[in-house]
Amino acid sequence: MIHKIKIQPTSDPVSLDEMRLHLGIMQFSDNSRDSIISGRIASALQWAEHYTRTAFMQQTLTGYDHTFPYDLQTGHAISLKSPLLSVVSVKYIDQNGLDTTLDPSLYLVDLVTSVIVPAWGKNWPVARDQLNSVRVEYSSGFATADQVPESIKDAIRFIVGQWEVFQNSMEGVMRPFTIPNAAKQLLDNYVDMREYF
Repeated sequence: MIHKIKIQPTSDPVSLDEMRLHLGIMQFSDNSRDSIISGRIASALQWAEHYTRTAFMQQTLTGYDHTFPYDLQTGHAISLKSPLLSVVSVKYIDQNGLDTTLDPSLYLVDLVTSVIVPAWGKNWPVARDQLNSVRVEYSSGFATADQVPESIKDAIRFIVGQWEVFQNSMEGVMRPFTIPNAAKQLLDNYVDMREYF
């Protein structure tokens, strides 16, 4: 299962100003490292989202698979990145090769568990067994930075902080771009262990 971002978030959970404060950069005029710090915030955020398999800021994604789930043990749920905000559409290629949009009345969206399941008494349609024949477009993530848990923000600050502190370290003496254990421990509470559809 592949999830690709269609519309990027418009903000980060940790702003440049917050990161400057965390790093102890108190002089407003000292912006010599702002572009580097901003890049590291983006890299730390990308790593943390990949590590947890969740979306931190609101974004629109498309999930791709070759079929709908029909597993008797795990059920028929389509698992999406959490926290799920809404489902835009469920599309599939039917057995005649026609691109079809599934009627929303035929499935239920559960924002609590971030899954889609067939409506009561319904089943998923049969999709043509080919690459990316099933596509789910959805919105996921926290709507504002204020809603992002503080422990996630701290993890990002710890990662960027370590990269900044050790940015002048000599290669072979210290590895400056490792991920701090404290950051991993904070993020472990948010790792999504589900299999995506």
